[in-house]
Amino acid sequence: TQSADYGNREPKTGNRKPLYPTQTKYRVKFSKTGILRLLSHQELMTSILRAARRANIPVSYSAGFHPHPKVSFGPALASGIEGLNEFFDIELYAFLNATDFLNRLNSELPQGIEALNAASIPLNAEALNNRISGYKYEIIIDRADVEHINSFIGRQSCPVAREKKTVDIRPMVEKTEIHGNRLNLILADTDSAKVRLYEILKEMLQKTSEEIESSMIKRIELYGYNKVKQG
Repeated sequence: TQSADYGNREPKTGNRKPLYPTQTKYRVKFSKTGILRLLSHQELMTSILRAARRANIPVSYSAGFHPHPKVSFGPALASGIEGLNEFFDIELYAFLNATDFLNRLNSELPQGIEALNAASIPLNAEALNNRISGYKYEIIIDRADVEHINSFIGRQSCPVAREKKTVDIRPMVEKTEIHGNRLNLILADTDSAKVRLYEILKEMLQKTSEEIESSMIKRIELYGYNKVKQG
């Protein structure tokens, strides 16, 4: 899980224990759309943390001489991709009910980022990046892309070089559906490797990284434990 330790930092205290113990932990569903799809993952995290600070949300801090807010995000969303159902976990040192939490946070978030839901979870809940292993995307495609997509789907394997190893990305593609100029794609991590969307799209669409980065892409859903919805 990616932890954010900037934008909402408390001053050094010299105290190795948290100033206030965590009372509540929320798993927050949010969206990143419109012009703010261009934010990097780091910029997105900073925007949310700054909004929480402005909203006077009682965010818990870690122990140590350099305390940082206890906020962790799910799988990174690349710049240029909209996310309709993204997640982050946040710990609070004072109780704040979910409705008040959402109202406060949304009042300070920039247009294009919206907190949609906050669910209370155990303090020891499994980290988002350990839980999430399935992803649903919508990509705007050209008519000429259909032939390349069908060719990719017909392959038994598709090995690609990744750092110092070779990864077969074909098993990561669980389902494809084409509706007009929209490709719905369900992907899942394998036991040996994590999904990298652009890596798959380069092979599937036979396009360059620059062409893919200029495409309209939405991440619609995130799923857990490879239990990918087939409906």
